[in-house]
Amino acid sequence: MEGANLFISESVRPRLQDKGVLLFKDASTNKGGVTSSSMEVLLALAVDSTEHQKYLVQADGTVPPL
Repeated sequence: MEGANLFISESVRPRLQDKGVLLFKDASTNKGGVTSSSMEVLLALAVDSTEHQKYLVQADGTVPPL
């Protein structure tokens, strides 16, 4: 997936696709990552460290209610 600031050259694109890599040539594919990153930053600023840990997805994959 190409992001807003990282692009894959046209000469490399077919080589990656031949290896089975799915590419989406559009900066809008990066929006989900930017949005979730912004929410993580907001959470870190809005709550103390105990609450921050409580609301994050745990290392074992447990997803807390939010």
